[in-house]
Amino acid sequence: IEKAAVDKDGKILNICSRCNNKAVISTISKIADINLSRTEITYVGTVQRPSITVKDGKGNSLVYKQDFTVDYSDWYSTDAGEYTVTVNFIGNYEGSKTYTYKIVPQANAVPKLNRNVITTNGTVQRPLVTVTDKYGKALTYKKDFTVDYSDWYSTDVGRYTVTVTMQGNYSGSYTYPYYINPKPTTFLSSAQGGFKAVKNGFTLTWNEQNSQTTGYQIQYATKRDFSNAASYWVEDSEITTATITGRAANTRYYVRIRPYTQIGNGTFYGSWDYENSYIKSIVTM
Repeated sequence: IEKAAVDKDGKILNICSRCNNKAVISTISKIADINLSRTEITYVGTVQRPSITVKDGKGNSLVYKQDFTVDYSDWYSTDAGEYTVTVNFIGNYEGSKTYTYKIVPQANAVPKLNRNVITTNGTVQRPLVTVTDKYGKALTYKKDFTVDYSDWYSTDVGRYTVTVTMQGNYSGSYTYPYYINPKPTTFLSSAQGGFKAVKNGFTLTWNEQNSQTTGYQIQYATKRDFSNAASYWVEDSEITTATITGRAANTRYYVRIRPYTQIGNGTFYGSWDYENSYIKSIVTM
């Protein structure tokens, strides 16, 4: 007699199939609850849609394709965005309802820099950036993320940053520092006068490295792992020799050297002398 709808009961006339008599009018309970399994879905790279359940006012579940059908604005919804699903009622029910659901960008991407410490060589140097999603999938530059360097032409010694901004199906922004350090230097060999023992000390000589360099840090220790090291600072990059005294006599000291650059309140260090193993030793007189 009358189909049920959302918030409206319907009526149905039941007649005895044998005698066409005993007609009874009963109520078709209204559509009271339409539920989407989820209205916000995180992007994972595969098709995702919410499932639909419908119940009448008595709590009974309506049957898909008997009482209702569903139609998605995109049956293959995969990418981040807003979509709709329409519930169309059939059989003893009429009307339709449309709902929206979202696929939201995935967070927690994992950017990585191939290096964050670089030695200056007079040319532009920047770290390369790769990004994976939280499941380990490699993401694509300019499609899934962009990068922006604080200085695209970073050449000189200093501190720089690179910002990784996710886009499309991914969200988030990440900023990382990287450093360009001065070039290393090396001690001269013993034959060249690089190591000379003196009373209660030693004299050291090294190759000048004055490119973007403030001075040198020399460490000396009686332990090879430098766990008890002391430092001697040379605050002029053009000075290439130092005599350290006041040490114990007839004692082996391990020594190493590296340039440093002072920029504002920041200090940038070159690598320790790695030529022929950066740890040298000398025995005091």
